[in-house]
Amino acid sequence: MKQQQWIHVLLFLLMIILFFFQLYRHRERYIKPYDFDYYADQYLHSQYVEGEGSKYIVSDYDLYSFAGHYYFTGGEVSRVNFENPPLGKYLLGLSIYLFNNQVVIYIAYALLYLWITYKFGILLLKRFDIGILALVLLVIDPYFLHAMSMPLLDLPMATFFLIGLYLFTTARSMKWYVLSSVFFGISIATKFFPFFAVILLCLVLYQWRYRRQHFWTFILTLPIIFLVYIASFFEFFINRQQDLVAFFQYQWWVIRWRMGNPIVVGNILNGIFFGREKIWWTEGGGYVFWTEEWSILMPITVITAFASIFILEKKHLYKLFYGYVVIFMTYIIFLTEGGLKYLAPLYPFFALFTAATLIKVGGKLTRYKRK
Repeated sequence: MKQQQWIHVLLFLLMIILFFFQLYRHRERYIKPYDFDYYADQYLHSQYVEGEGSKYIVSDYDLYSFAGHYYFTGGEVSRVNFENPPLGKYLLGLSIYLFNNQVVIYIAYALLYLWITYKFGILLLKRFDIGILALVLLVIDPYFLHAMSMPLLDLPMATFFLIGLYLFTTARSMKWYVLSSVFFGISIATKFFPFFAVILLCLVLYQWRYRRQHFWTFILTLPIIFLVYIASFFEFFINRQQDLVAFFQYQWWVIRWRMGNPIVVGNILNGIFFGREKIWWTEGGGYVFWTEEWSILMPITVITAFASIFILEKKHLYKLFYGYVVIFMTYIIFLTEGGLKYLAPLYPFFALFTAATLIKVGGKLTRYKRK
């Protein structure tokens, strides 16, 4: 076996070892039994039920954990955490039903997230070693480790979306466009994802500009996205026997409620570079520090990824996904409250562009030393 092949194998083994080491480090989160009484008490005496001055301030982790069990046991999707679609919480409930733990399913999400990162590495950069190095960068990054061990909706939403995006990019026939639309539908049924509308418009324009022979093939599959989304609200139609008119009225009400969400311009930059988020949910102000999910690796990775435009060969797909990263980051900076969780659909590309840049620079330095 050649030296380069040995390096590839060692990187792959390192990634596997690191992944299972991180699972072992956080094993208590995967084996702790789900306590319905605890989560029910937290929710029933939380800000979501009692308003200001409530006994508890419930985090998103606890809210989604309670909602998952509540939905899976027949609860109404419009009563608890109505502002997010139900599918991600149904899957949390499935994890509780199968494993008596809401986080075990995140091992599957994490593996799929790593797999699709590797597949994008091969697609965009045509290098096995770049894909593997990107996976190593992910499994040593506290951001990814936090995402795979906490019951938030961002990791599954991003995973399903990225699978759909990969299938779209590689599609050459109707069945792959259908699968792509199915995963896009699953993604927007997992968590409220308004920026998907912009992405979808960009994909339509891309088809018209670069793959016009498949334009109508793709267009014909788009209703599948919304059928999957609507199907995730089956409880709304079956248990409460509501019709589509009532459903769309409910969706419009949710959108109007969401339009009241705060926007903290530039807050994501605080998170990326300093590991802190400006407090917007109380009047006191100040900052909260994300010590578990942030490390100096985050700003290094993000800066290197954006700097890759000056170093890497500017092939068509690289430029396409670099543009995706730039547009998505612009949305996060100017149109959201700027939590680090919004980076989930971008982080594989940060890791891939950083890995490619490191290998390119390392190769140049090696050749320079030989001369």
